[in-house]
Amino acid sequence: MPSSKQKVAIAALLKEEGFVADYTVIGEVKPELEVTLKYFEANPVIEQIQRVSRPGLRIYKKKKMLFHQ
Repeated sequence: MPSSKQKVAIAALLKEEGFVADYTVIGEVKPELEVTLKYFEANPVIEQIQRVSRPGLRIYKKKKMLFHQ
């Protein structure tokens, strides 16, 4: 995917928390971010990613409610 400072920061946090195996930024003119997924017992650690809030429909929740849906 195209790389940005925000995407690299998110990838670094996901790696630090143990959700992805590694990430690298490839290229200089148009850098791309490559994320290596992490697997545990032949199953991906991240099973589902879902975008809840979007520009046309903002959804606000408290921090406690993000992981208890």
